[in-house]
Amino acid sequence: MLMIAWTTVGTSDDAERIATDPTLLSETICIQIEGPIRSYYRWQGKP
Repeated sequence: MLMIAWTTVGTSDDAERIATDPTLLSETICIQIEGPIRSYYRWQGKP
């Protein structure tokens, strides 16, 4: 199953803090920040 969710935050720093939170960035989650686009994910167990 594929699930996609979008949210907004107040600042780019807030988005970066969420994207790099180790409790959110699991083996099955990819987090993408837009404007400019940055992606955070795990590959072979490494962020």
